Amino acid sequence: MALELYEKVYSLSCKILGEEHPDTLTSLNNLAYSYGEIGDYVKKWKLYKKAYLLSCKILGEEHPDTLTTLSNLAYSYGEIGDYRKELELNEKAYSLYCRILGEEHPVTLRSLNNWAYPCYKVGDVEKALYLLKKLYAIQVKVQGANHPDTIKTAEVIEILSRKKP
Repeated sequence: MALELYEKVYSLSCKILGEEHPDTLTSLNNLAYSYGEIGDYVKKWKLYKKAYLLSCKILGEEHPDTLTTLSNLAYSYGEIGDYRKELELNEKAYSLYCRILGEEHPVTLRSLNNWAYPCYKVGDVEKALYLLKKLYAIQVKVQGANHPDTIKTAEVIEILSRKKP
C-alpha cells in the first residue's frame, strides 16, 4: 500500500515538477526506501543510485540531502552484498561530513560508525576496531560515557576485540 502511494507521488512529481526538482528527488528517495521495506533491495539500490546521481547534479555533492542519499546508497550496496562498495561510499560520506559538519556532529559520528561495519564485513577487523575506537573517543567527549550510543560502541569494540586474529 505505501509503495503504491510512493510510486504515485514520484510519478506525479516527475510529471508536474520535473525529474530534477528537489521535491521530486525527495519522493524518489522515499520510493527507494519503500522498496527496501518490502525486501526488494536491488530495486532500492537502483533507485538510490539514480537519486544520488541526480542529487549531485542538481544540489551538488556537498549538499546535506546529497550526503544523506550517498549514505543511503552505501547502505543499499551492503544489502545487495557489495561490502567493498559500501565501504568505499561510507568512507567518502564520512570525509564529506567531517569537512561540512565537523568531526563531532552527530551525523558525522553515525557516518563513522557506518564506515566501520563494512570494514568488518570485508574482513578488516583491525580497521573496523580503529574506526570504532576513534568513534568511541569522540562519543565520550561529546556525549559522555553513559550515553546509550557510547555504551553500544564500547560493547561492539569488546565483541570485535575478541574476534581479532
